[in-house]
Amino acid sequence: AVVSTQSGHYGRDLRRFLAYTDSIGAREDDLVALLVNAASDEVLQQIERHLHDDLTFDELADILKRELGEGLENIEEYKSKLRRAMRGRGETVREFYTRIWQLGRKSYPENIDEAIRDNAIRDAFICGFNDPVIAADFVNTEK
Repeated sequence: AVVSTQSGHYGRDLRRFLAYTDSIGAREDDLVALLVNAASDEVLQQIERHLHDDLTFDELADILKRELGEGLENIEEYKSKLRRAMRGRGETVREFYTRIWQLGRKSYPENIDEAIRDNAIRDAFICGFNDPVIAADFVNTEK
């Protein structure tokens, strides 16, 4: 497979793919079909819900970037990390919030409703605060 989650370098894989398609004289209209056919089963499972007839190569490249992410950490992995995040011993509230906020941005990219992202960040912050009394105070003071 040309693009797989095993390599961990989807950007490099795409550059190789484009070099190959240039070398065989592939038409731009055929790039999406060629790339989908060359993707591993694991990659296809992650992107198949985004595939449609009018998909351009640039859109597919953006989908691969969003779903596979750098270092194989895709959106679902970030969501899992967000849900499991706990405030570390010695970690300040600001440091914890910053970490939660960064995970939230990676878990829910810009094209998602901000309210969904904000709720996920809030829930992760409260649940991961690691102090049930303070967490209960957060919940009780919500408006």
